[in-house]
Amino acid sequence: MPYFRIKQSLFGEQNEVKRVFVGVSLGLFRQSVSLRLNSFKMRF
Repeated sequence: MPYFRIKQSLFGEQNEVKRVFVGVSLGLFRQSVSLRLNSFKMRF
């Protein structure tokens, strides 16, 4: 049973890491898009 528990905790940690990674990448993507839009607006 301890093995299963350890596996479960590792899986949970992996999910957390994935969630954080996705959140960070989405934030960076949004930032770059907004910066591009701002530069585009400034040109015209």
